[in-house]
Amino acid sequence: MLPLYFVAILLWLGCAESKAVFAHFMVGNTEHYGDADFSREISLAQQAHIDAFALNFAYGEKTNDLSLPVIFNVANRLGFKLFFSFDYAGNGSWPQSDVIQLIERYASEPSYFRHEGTKPLVSTFEGPKAADDWNLIKERTGCFFMPSWSSLGAKKALRPGVADGLFSWAGWPEGANSMDTVIDQSYREFLDGKPYMMPVSPWFYTNLPGYNKNWLWRGDNLWYERWVTVFDLQPEYVQIISWNDFGESHYIGPLNDKAYVAFDVGRAPFNYVKNMPHDGWRLFLPYLIDMYKSDIATITEEGVVGWYRRTPGSACAAGGTVGNTAAQLQLEMPASMLAQDMVFVSALLTKNALLTVTIGGKLSTASWSVIPPDGIGLYHAAVPFDGRTGDVNIRLLRDGNAALEFTGASITGSCPEGIQNWNAWVGSASKSTTPTVPTKRVSELQCQKGWSKDAHNLMCSYTCRHGYCPPGPCTCSWLGTAAKFEDPPVGLIGFPGPGMLEYELSTVIVKPETTFPVTIKPEISSTKTWKPVTYTENGTPRTFRPTDPYPPPPGPTPPPPPPFKLPDPVVIESGPPGPLVSQCAFPALGCPPPLLDEDDSDGDSEYDPQDGDDDGSEEEGSCELLPGTGSGDGGGGGNGGSGGGSGITPLESPRPSENKKHCYGSGQVVGRDALASAADYFCTKVTEEYKNPLGGGSLIEYGILFRAIINFKVDVSVEVKNGCSWRPNKEECIRYTNVPLDSCDCSGTAFKYGGWVENNCVKFRVDPNWT
Repeated sequence: MLPLYFVAILLWLGCAESKAVFAHFMVGNTEHYGDADFSREISLAQQAHIDAFALNFAYGEKTNDLSLPVIFNVANRLGFKLFFSFDYAGNGSWPQSDVIQLIERYASEPSYFRHEGTKPLVSTFEGPKAADDWNLIKERTGCFFMPSWSSLGAKKALRPGVADGLFSWAGWPEGANSMDTVIDQSYREFLDGKPYMMPVSPWFYTNLPGYNKNWLWRGDNLWYERWVTVFDLQPEYVQIISWNDFGESHYIGPLNDKAYVAFDVGRAPFNYVKNMPHDGWRLFLPYLIDMYKSDIATITEEGVVGWYRRTPGSACAAGGTVGNTAAQLQLEMPASMLAQDMVFVSALLTKNALLTVTIGGKLSTASWSVIPPDGIGLYHAAVPFDGRTGDVNIRLLRDGNAALEFTGASITGSCPEGIQNWNAWVGSASKSTTPTVPTKRVSELQCQKGWSKDAHNLMCSYTCRHGYCPPGPCTCSWLGTAAKFEDPPVGLIGFPGPGMLEYELSTVIVKPETTFPVTIKPEISSTKTWKPVTYTENGTPRTFRPTDPYPPPPGPTPPPPPPFKLPDPVVIESGPPGPLVSQCAFPALGCPPPLLDEDDSDGDSEYDPQDGDDDGSEEEGSCELLPGTGSGDGGGGGNGGSGGGSGITPLESPRPSENKKHCYGSGQVVGRDALASAADYFCTKVTEEYKNPLGGGSLIEYGILFRAIINFKVDVSVEVKNGCSWRPNKEECIRYTNVPLDSCDCSGTAFKYGGWVENNCVKFRVDPNWT
């Protein structure tokens, strides 16, 4: 029987061996490749310690038959691994039989990558509508299926029950932010132990009008930041996006004039890849991948890598490029707001060195923003242009002498193509050194610094520098040796800080802010005031007040927060009191109005202005008006009364035949699905909370928050006009809100500005806004 410590070592080794790093490889760019081209690319990937290429290829591409046999032959010869990533977005869905045929043909090759050494790994780029195909595909091929159905998110991607794990394509941050771990953590939580393939990418810029693509996401520090997250989260697999996707500028492979087909097919205004190498991003991959897979690595070469854009963001026209993209329900903004005018520097060193960055002969001495434990490992810094142009020199000094340096491409104030090239130029330098091992294993590192881009930032900035940085709410940006809490930071009685939930309430508008779960993002809420908290720490009484910059570690039994209750929704009525009615009507405003016909004559469920009103007959079960009580009522009995009073004037009901609509035509644009989700939520809540008719002057409005790649809000409201009554009904409500949803287009039918529809009695509004 093996000793327990031997068992532990074997289990750890088995875990380490199961990890792997892949690079996304575009087969569609290899039409003119031969054996020598594939040999060069695979050899460079092996030098970087990459385990396999994820071969991305679309249905019907001629390169499928041309390139697949060649690259598998080369991989077999060189001992490299490959696996399929079927692209369902490029040329549409793959036929099930073709997928089976390709897997059966190539999975038996020695170079085909197998999950845990047994099942051939297969992935996709999108294709969730073909989810049912994979039951038979898996049965026939025995494959281990890890699709990227990122358009759905992790929860919905798992619902069909065919995915054995998931690959996320969400490798870039929203807006002018660093990349957080919210989406990564949502995948990990919903996968619940199933394998997660985490995306790591250095950059994103594309300008291909032929594909309707012209945007960027912030790159900047991203290559460094994501490897910190890899160390922190320890996913089962990592996929680098990409090896050779030149059209999106995130390639880490070598430049190759044979591979620029995307710029012709995509009708690019210019080739923004030429003379823009990214090879330097591979320099530290052997160290980073070994640290991730084996918990430790040996530094045999010191090196420095620098990357930057060659033109300040305001120097030239943007070329129509925006930051973010409405195609993914994001608020578009000027690209210059996302791309920072900085030189980004990473260095792999065995001991510290002074960093200097010279641009156009003007030198600046920079401080490292990250220093590894005991000075052994990966350093990082970002140095502003500060208005400088000219050649860029990056130098590391020890004892006044240059230990490492290189001079890169110049930064200029003009653009040869007349518009900005938002791609990055990457350079590097390296030299051999005495083999050195870091003093800390990855498993021994703790978070030293972290952040959050929302209300959690106060909490995260404090707890992360004490080694407690829960992914999702927080993102760790620096792993090292942290100052630990004296007491465990979890399991204690506590509550969130003040001001972390704000809701709007006025005398007319009820506006509860409701989060709609587009992606999983923990919410934190509290009262708007917080009384001072007094507790004892190590025998010393301490008091925390809301004005303190950071809350101290809580004691064992801090008091609970003051009682707080969210007010019930309120609707304020205008005008004189209405007549008394039976209990089915509230607040005493008359009988419910006729509803729209549940069964349209044309068979659809959408609003149709030709459908017209009901036939005027009173619906079954509606209440009867009781005698009025106005000053002119002579006390006569019976419905309507007979004394000197005039009786009750019936309230008007909505007449859809009089509907008129208005589209906003500008402002925030979001997808129809988001508007439909918000409208459905609104109609459901209104119907549930208001069982009786609403009278004239009523206005109910909800703001539904969406946590997407960039946050936005959809305001949905209903207003009942004076002299009218409307009883909330979900189906009728949805018919009204569908009017601006099915029109008010921004470009085609996918993206909407929102708008309103009104008639004689009601007005419904659907309005997307950036938060």
